[in-house]
Amino acid sequence: MSASVHVRGHRLSGGRKPKLDQVRNDINVTPLVDVVLVLLIIFMVVTPLMARGREIPNLPKTRHHSQEKDHLQPVVAIDKEGNLWYDQVKLGPVDDKSLAEMGEKIQRSWDAPKDPDGAGKVYVKASGELTYKQVYPLLVYLNKEKLVGSIDLATGEVKE
Repeated sequence: MSASVHVRGHRLSGGRKPKLDQVRNDINVTPLVDVVLVLLIIFMVVTPLMARGREIPNLPKTRHHSQEKDHLQPVVAIDKEGNLWYDQVKLGPVDDKSLAEMGEKIQRSWDAPKDPDGAGKVYVKASGELTYKQVYPLLVYLNKEKLVGSIDLATGEVKE
């Protein structure tokens, strides 16, 4: 009497390997779902980090951009309503109070800089809808208070 066992439609007898009755041509979706979920998590984490500071639409357009590496310097922005922003924090309309608060935040960021090459530099974003008169107080304050050695201006690239 020989012992044989049926496993999922395959017959095992003795030490022989089971033979496949037919080739399975359906997709194993478990690894696919795993990869897609990992990619989703990566994009969810990285996307907010890509744009530093307040997002300002309609930046002034230019043709030539600096290829210099980002030094993680503080980001200051003025939106089209004339509100001053430090990184993602709204400081209010551009006036002496908001400029002084911005100056304190910039100084604190340089006490422990993320990148030593960024110390003394500020990245300024201003909406293209603003007049020079509206941006001028910010630039004067940064220069008058000797806060910065360098101001980098954000611009949008002209697509040709």
